[in-house]
Order: sequence, then C-alpha cells, then structure tokens
Amino acid sequence: MEMLLFTELVKFLRDHKYHVVVNECKSISGKYKVAMVLGDNIKAAFCTPSLEVYRYINNRIAADHVNCFDKWSKCPLIMELPVDGEELLKHLKFLGSDEGFRISETYEYLNSNPWPCDVKEDRI
Repeated sequence: MEMLLFTELVKFLRDHKYHVVVNECKSISGKYKVAMVLGDNIKAAFCTPSLEVYRYINNRIAADHVNCFDKWSKCPLIMELPVDGEELLKHLKFLGSDEGFRISETYEYLNSNPWPCDVKEDRI
C-alpha cells in the first residue's frame, strides 16, 4: 500500500488516464497547488495545505460523478491526503459507474455512504 501526497497523486492519476491540471496559487500565507481532475465520469480536486483553501479540498481529494457535481461540500467522496492510490482508484471507479451516479444523484450517500467522507477540522 503506497500512500500518496500531492505530487505522487497527480502522477498516479495521470498514469491511470485521468486528466489532471495543476495550478500554483499565491495567497497571503504563501503558495499552494490545486489539482483539478476529470475522467471516467469523475470530477475531483485536491490541493496542498493552505490557510486560504476551501476545507473540502484542503489537503484532501474531493470527488463526485461529473453529472452530479454541484460544489465540493456536496461531494460524496472526500479523502484526506496522503491516500492509498489503489483504494482511491477503487472508489473513483465505483463513483463513476451508473450505480455511483444513482447514489450521488439521489443523495442516498447522506444516509449510507459507500465512500470515505473525511471532513474533520483542518490541521495545518
């Protein structure tokens, strides 16, 4: 089980045919990187730790079915970095499936979520 941080996760997702765009952002507290991910019916994002980043993607990856995405706080899949790449891939494949679409679209995951949803307070 290889645990992946930002740079390794970008490479891992690209190696698994996801389209990943990385941007470097400047903030009052310094620079941070944001990665936007598309592929296999998934829309996802993650970033390096920062005081000025939306908490759902701050040192986490948040993902939803591309046809259900509304905002990061509504994503059924949120995992704190570092992540196990193979575990993440398994969750992304299920979320991108027809069944994953149904669960996300109907908000069934609010009652019984088949995906990890780690939204604890930030620890920077």
